[in-house]
Amino acid sequence: MDANPYKLKTTEVDWNEKEKPPSGYLNSSSFLSYLNRKGVEIERKDNLPRWANNNGVKMIKCTRQGRKGSVPTYYFPPSDSRMKEIIESQKNVNNSLLGKKTLENKAAEILEVFDRAQDASLFVKHLDALPKRGYAGYNPEIKRKRAAIVKEKLEKCESKASIAKKVAKSLSCDCNRKYVSKILKKHRSSQLDKKLLKKE
Repeated sequence: MDANPYKLKTTEVDWNEKEKPPSGYLNSSSFLSYLNRKGVEIERKDNLPRWANNNGVKMIKCTRQGRKGSVPTYYFPPSDSRMKEIIESQKNVNNSLLGKKTLENKAAEILEVFDRAQDASLFVKHLDALPKRGYAGYNPEIKRKRAAIVKEKLEKCESKASIAKKVAKSLSCDCNRKYVSKILKKHRSSQLDKKLLKKE
């Protein structure tokens, strides 16, 4: 098995008794704790080198003068701005732990937004009850009432696109109509026809 699969720079260090890592670098346990504090979840410590390599994190291997054994890998923690970029990217990678968690959160948020919305079919009934354009008795007051109902419908009801937009903003991640449709068909299929806004 290749002990240095990412062809990292290897340096020899004169270790003291506590075996401190090079200045600015963290050992595996400390770096994993650092990532957890920043909101990044990694399943196992031995996945750290691959994760670091995929995200451009500086790594180094250090040998011990006069001592044998495994060559430890040390990690230089990214800046806060870089960590923010990594987290935003990981949210949209479905096979990462953070990505999987984000998918679960997106599904829950989609259902919450949908359940909170008012039934669009009720507004359709109110509109249908008004005289149609061109009918006797249709006047500016009816037009005002129709406009008010349409405005309230748009404010209080949801479409797949509006749900996707709200979820993306709430969770700071990608969300589209296709995923909203998938979740709603799976969990709220019996309510879709009457509750969601239709294209007019």
